[in-house]
Amino acid sequence: MAEPKAKKKQFTRKKKVIFDRVRFTVPEIFGEDEEFDLPTMRQMPLGIERTMRTEPDKFFAWVIEHSTDEEAEAIDSLVGDESMIFMDAWKKASGPASGKSKR
Repeated sequence: MAEPKAKKKQFTRKKKVIFDRVRFTVPEIFGEDEEFDLPTMRQMPLGIERTMRTEPDKFFAWVIEHSTDEEAEAIDSLVGDESMIFMDAWKKASGPASGKSKR
């Protein structure tokens, strides 16, 4: 007699994740008046962080999912080193990583 198949364990969140948001500008690219309102980088899902280098589309899909159409267009318009300037501004607005001092 064959052994019964093991049931796949299902993990279900008890409640939906609500992301804290940060507001920031990137004056070097968009000026002082254009403000982004995105989830804090500190709450980026681990699966997104884990695959950023190998599957960057997942990261950008997550960003676009949590942005307005105008913000998405602005992000999509970044060229060359502008993406790093944008990421640095977002990271700075998000504050220190968990467990790190603000000093």
